[in-house]
Order: sequence, then structure tokens, then C-alpha cells
Amino acid sequence: MAVIESKGNYYFFFDIDGDSSFTDGGGGIISFIAEEFAGGALPQFEFVFTTSDFKILKKINEGTVVSCTYGKSSDKTDTMELKIQKFEYTVFDTDYIRIELKGFIGTTTHLQKCEITGWKSKTSLDVIKDVAGIDYKVKSKASGTSDTQNWIRYNIPANRFIQEVWERSYISDKNFLVYAINRHGEFYIDDYLNATSGDEKWEFVAGETKGNKIMISPTYTIHSNHGLVNNVAVYKRERRVFNIETGGDSTKVSTPAKSPILASGSKINVQSSDPKNYGKVRSTHEAIHKNYHKALYNNSSKIALHGITEVEIETDSEYLPFELYDIAKFENWKIDPKDKDTELLSGLFLITRISRYWTNNRFRTAVTLSKDAMNNIKGELL
Repeated sequence: MAVIESKGNYYFFFDIDGDSSFTDGGGGIISFIAEEFAGGALPQFEFVFTTSDFKILKKINEGTVVSCTYGKSSDKTDTMELKIQKFEYTVFDTDYIRIELKGFIGTTTHLQKCEITGWKSKTSLDVIKDVAGIDYKVKSKASGTSDTQNWIRYNIPANRFIQEVWERSYISDKNFLVYAINRHGEFYIDDYLNATSGDEKWEFVAGETKGNKIMISPTYTIHSNHGLVNNVAVYKRERRVFNIETGGDSTKVSTPAKSPILASGSKINVQSSDPKNYGKVRSTHEAIHKNYHKALYNNSSKIALHGITEVEIETDSEYLPFELYDIAKFENWKIDPKDKDTELLSGLFLITRISRYWTNNRFRTAVTLSKDAMNNIKGELL
């Protein structure tokens, strides 16, 4: 069977369209990666294996679902649906095949289905929850927004519309909405002050993994990304273009973030000139709320400031149920905790990226921690 397992530590079982024996007879799993991101990006996966069963090729097509049952052990599991978007296979001497699959975890209709609809006298939070609820189970902890108006969805996919509504959402000058799509098929949405108000769920330290205290690799990376630099350097610079002939629009990004699994390359090529036949970008509203224009600046600057300090750490050998936006405490055990000048190397963070991967017969989890200050999470952005 197609299984990756270390008893009591981790368990992953794979089934391709009802077939779980595709690695039998000399085949084997080479690697598996599952990634989740804060924000609107869908969770993604990469699955590489070898097999001598050439019949499995009939089942590998774009849109085919690979069922992945996973957990700490075979009796404590959850299930992910891995939807194939890209595949590649190499035949070796006609005896066996190396197959590489890439795709999204969960449904993809969020990226594809377009609708024309509208909401009268609704808040941005209400609209986002309505749209997200079509494809996902919505898990909301946000207290609410102060931006009641009419909202119009002009025949664009759900992910694009939610992003545009989020840009114009408004809670207060010191707060904003955060959201993510996780591996469980949930659309999680909260406001930043609430997300950062609790106690830590995880504590990353050196030493033995015990309870919620997690041993991490002694090698880790800390990034200090000051919000002013992000903005002056044109954080998330983009240009939206609307084609008046096709009725479609596109976004061109000149400062891409880290490349996800499905990226075609490490960089996004930006055209040096605007395409022809473009007109005014359509709006998502009729009567706007009073903070409509302020909201765009507020949300863009706050999300940039949210990443002032990032720490990339790694845990080894054990499956742990980390979730996006969990609060985690990071301690640099080589720094005196009483030394206030080095507080930026420790403190409370939010988990904003989770990468679980098995390769070279070793299971690891890489986690990105983010916070809005040089020491503990403040929950009050500049």
C-alpha cells in the first residue's frame, strides 16, 4: 500500500481514484509536500513516487483526486483531498515510472466559477462569509466590520472578489481582517486584534518535545522586514488591467512573494508596457461606506506591518496539528531572556505558513512565524 509511517509519530496513506496499491511491486514514495498559507492562497501539494503499474497512468489526469489520510497515527487521522493540476512522468527502461503530481488541497471552484450577484446594505464581513460559504465551511471569529454598503460581484471568481472586498473592508484604524483557507476545507476569518489576543498554543524551544513545548532544529532564520521599507519599496506593487473586448481583467505583480509549488518559475515576468484595449477597472460597489478609500491604504499598510519580524523554524520526526493563525511562542535559548535588547529574537508570533514534507525517509514540518513588532505581538499596528 502507498503508506508513509513511523508508528506513534506520523501516518500518511494515499489512494488514487480508489487504488492504494500503485506502489506495490517494486515502487515507492519518494517525497510528499503539503503547504498552507495565510491569505487567500489555496493549500498546495507535491507528491512524487515510482511504480511498475503502468495502468495507474489512466487515472492520472487534471482534476483527479488523490485521497490522503494523515495524522499522528493510523487510528487518529484526518483526510485531505489532493486535486491534481499538473503531472509529469518519466519511464525508465520500460520497467517502472517516476510520477510527479502537483495541485491544490481541496476544491478549486473558488478559483474558477464566476457569478454576477449583489448584496444590499451588507458589511464586508457578511459578504466575504457568504461568498466563501459556497465552497468552504466558514470558521469566523471576527467581531464585525463598520462598512455597510451595497456590494456587486461582476462575473469574477470568488477568490478575486473576496480579495477586492477585503481591500475595502474597515473595522478601525488599528484593526483589519485576516483570513486563510486551510487543509480541512475551511475558510478561516478573524480580525487581527482578536487573533493576537490569546495565549500561546505552541512553544518552540530547544530540548525534548513535550506537550505543547516543541523542539526545533538548531538552524533557523529570522527576517526583520520593517513596514516602512515594505511600503517605500512598493510592497505588493500591482497593476490591474481591464480588457474592454473580452470583459476580463488581469493583475500584474512586480514584487512577487515566495514561489509556491505551482508557480511556473521563481519570478513573475512583468510587461514593460500596458496591453492595448484597456479601460476603467469596474467597481465592486454602488454607494460606498465612508471609510471606503481609507480602507485600501489601511489594510495594505497593516498587512505589510504584520510581517515586521518573521522566523522560519523547523520541527522533526513528528506530526503536530499546527493551524494557521495559531499563536506560538518562540524562545532563542542562547539569548538571556532578561536582556531586553534582544527581545526581537523571542516572543509571541502568529503562524502564517505551514509546510509539511517527507523526503529521504524523514518527516519534517517547516513553520513561518510572523509578528507586528520587535518583541511580543502588540496587536496595535502603526
